Amino acid sequence: MRLADLFARKTKQDTTVQALEKALAAAKTGDYATALSIWEPLARSGNARAQNNMGACFAGGMGVEKNIGLAQRWLTLSAAAGDASGQRNLASLLFKGEGIEADYPEAARLYRLAAEQGDAQAQDM
Repeated sequence: MRLADLFARKTKQDTTVQALEKALAAAKTGDYATALSIWEPLARSGNARAQNNMGACFAGGMGVEKNIGLAQRWLTLSAAAGDASGQRNLASLLFKGEGIEADYPEAARLYRLAAEQGDAQAQDM
C-alpha cells in the first residue's frame, strides 16, 4: 500500500472518530437531532458504532419516534459487524421481547459475544 493511501485512510478514521465524538457530545446534552444527523450517514456507510447508536435511539425514542423494528434492524447490523455495544443492545431487545418476539437463546449468545469483548454490562447478564 502506498504511503498516500495510508495517510488517506488515517485521515478518514480520524474524521470519523471526531464525528462520533461530536455526535455523542450532542446526545449527552439532549440534542439528538444533531447526533442523529451525524450518526445516520456513518451508519448507512457501515460504521458499526453509529449503527448501534441509531438502534439505541429508535429503541428508546430518543430524537425519533420509538420504533423497535428499526431499532432491531440497526442493532442487527451493528452486532453482525462485531460491535460489543450493538451485540449487548440487540441481546437486550431480544431478551425483553417488547415489540418483537423474544429469543432467549440468541440473546444469550449475543450477551456472551459482547462479554467476551469486555463489555461490562454484558458480563453482568
